[in-house]
Amino acid sequence: MTDNDDIANMFADKYDNLYTSVPYNKEDMHHIAERIDNDINDSNTDCIISFKDVVDAIATLKPNKDDGHFGLSTDHFINACDELYVHVSMFFSAMVVHGIVFEDLLAG
Repeated sequence: MTDNDDIANMFADKYDNLYTSVPYNKEDMHHIAERIDNDINDSNTDCIISFKDVVDAIATLKPNKDDGHFGLSTDHFINACDELYVHVSMFFSAMVVHGIVFEDLLAG
């Protein structure tokens, strides 16, 4: 065994002790996992921003407008391919679902 193996085994033992040191009830854990699964499946689909939502929003943009900070222009979105619209819809949906907004987006 090399020193790296010894170190890896030491960490594995420590983490095994850490994760098994607190007793728990398997039935309680099963109920918690079930509740989380139900919450995920029952999530409100109104908070999902669709591809069509993005296309409709971009259609309302005026051309040749600049953000004044990052050099991003409305023309970048107006002339973009559909793949960008898919990524934008996923990005904004993730922000809504997780309840976060990046500071750079607050500048606008």
